Amino acid sequence: MGRGKKSISTAKPPKKGLFGFLSAKSDALETLARIEGFLEVMELSTADFSTPQKLLEEARTSLASKDYRRSLKLAEQAERLAQIIEERFRAARKAMNILSSEIKELEELGLDTTAAVTAYESAKQRIKQGTMEDGVQIPNYLEARLTAEEASKQARGQIIKAREASDLIFTAQLAIEALKEMEGPVDAAIMENTVVAPLDATLQKSTESLALGNLEEASALAKEAEDRANQTRADYSECITSIESCENVIKALSMEGVPFERASQMLGGGRNLLLLGKVTEAREAIVKAEKEALMVSNQFRKAVAAIDAADVAVKELSKTGMKDLEAERRLGDAKKALSNWKYLRALDLAEDCRRSIAKRIELHDDLARSLRELRETADNMRTSGVTFAGDIDEILGRAEREFEEGDYSSCAKDMKIASLLVGTSGSGGKNPLYLLKEYGP
Repeated sequence: MGRGKKSISTAKPPKKGLFGFLSAKSDALETLARIEGFLEVMELSTADFSTPQKLLEEARTSLASKDYRRSLKLAEQAERLAQIIEERFRAARKAMNILSSEIKELEELGLDTTAAVTAYESAKQRIKQGTMEDGVQIPNYLEARLTAEEASKQARGQIIKAREASDLIFTAQLAIEALKEMEGPVDAAIMENTVVAPLDATLQKSTESLALGNLEEASALAKEAEDRANQTRADYSECITSIESCENVIKALSMEGVPFERASQMLGGGRNLLLLGKVTEAREAIVKAEKEALMVSNQFRKAVAAIDAADVAVKELSKTGMKDLEAERRLGDAKKALSNWKYLRALDLAEDCRRSIAKRIELHDDLARSLRELRETADNMRTSGVTFAGDIDEILGRAEREFEEGDYSSCAKDMKIASLLVGTSGSGGKNPLYLLKEYGP
């Protein structure tokens, strides 16, 4: 409500007789004075109060004619409508001012203002057309406000999208400039014509779409240009890094005499694609070349390490006096496979050799441990005065000499006999591990 606004008066029930007559006159005079004061305050407003003014004049005429009840009724109606008009006018003016600002912002952005301007004029026209309220016609500020608010909403949506598109165009431009500033093996002219030019063309289309008001298309094109520029920059950087890495691996392979022709050929193809400005295709080829070189290097090193480990295992086995001819044959085959550049084959053969020898060494160590345990049991039996402890001692002595001479098969057999004798004495526990395994030469 406006300044000095009071709640809308409600008609009092008519009173009979002289007192009712005087009361109606008093109420009419009071209401007339109030509405006159309200309209005087509203004279500075641009709102159209012609209908309340007309009703006020009719109320004055009725008052002069001493038709106080009619005068009161007209004055109250005038007051009610004046308050409605003032409230709706303020809301409509606010909405139209906002729409006017949106129109100005659309113009600054170079966007089409036709719809917003049309809505603004339509709102003004709705005010003039008016609407029926309380049986009389008043300016249609309500519809004007609704029209302006809806138009403002649409205009604000356009402005937001336009600013988003503008920001995307700006960031895309930065991404393209960053790509231009990259240093690498590609000639600057080729980089400009093959890589950058298509990105600039896409960005130009985005700018044109923005000027035409095709905001979603402008945003999509700008985002496409930015993404492609960033991806190309990342691919270009990876090409440079992978070329250096691949060359280092190939150099190391060359020093060790390892063939690297396939990786070298792949690297050359990728480098040629890069020099032609085909960055993405070059990255794929160069990365594959790097993986190929690393794969060869890893397979070679693993095969060499496996053969070295197998050689150490053969030496360890020889210290025990045992031999594993099959394992040694596999080691020889592994070395041949390595010299023929069959690294995976060499790795498998060497690993088989090492595992087989490790198993024999484990058996040797188990036999030695079991022999020590059996000797300890026999010594305890002799101390305890077992009658056939001497027999056991003799058999164990023979087993110990066989073990020292590397005759593990005979040693295991004698240990089994000794263990059975220990078992008949009731002094033994579980059969030693050597009873469960077979020992060969």
